[in-house]
Amino acid sequence: MSQCRHCGGEFGASEQVTVPLRALPTVKVSGVDGNRCLSCGDLRYRLQNMEELFRVVAGLLVHKPERLSGSEARFLRKWLGWSGQDTAEKLGFTPEHVSRWENDKVPISETADKLLRSLVLVREPIDDYAAWDAELGTLAKSDAAPLPLTIVKVGQSWATAA
Repeated sequence: MSQCRHCGGEFGASEQVTVPLRALPTVKVSGVDGNRCLSCGDLRYRLQNMEELFRVVAGLLVHKPERLSGSEARFLRKWLGWSGQDTAEKLGFTPEHVSRWENDKVPISETADKLLRSLVLVREPIDDYAAWDAELGTLAKSDAAPLPLTIVKVGQSWATAA
């Protein structure tokens, strides 16, 4: 077993832990295998199946009723594989404006919010466009509110905690 990078101590046995998703601090990931340093308590863990985890989180963000927060817009942009410049070009804004959304300097507009969500859905198949059109009419109507949730590992997949 390796030594702790903070104190040089040994790590204990594997345990199930809940950790924040670094990209979205309001999102907690539960059921993760981790080890704690027996000396200082530092936690070492590795998230498995990140693509599936990010797909689940992106899907939940797309359907949250409030407008996207800056960190949520950044998460979706990165999930799409876009730079800030790419996003600005695709959505018709300047890179500076995209940066202001992502840093919560200005709220993302309702139009840009809905367009970003729709582009995320295009990456995933849409079964019922009429239902998405109806849902789209209810989204991004109020100011940004971070989505607090806990994601739990179930077998090799990820799901929301009860």
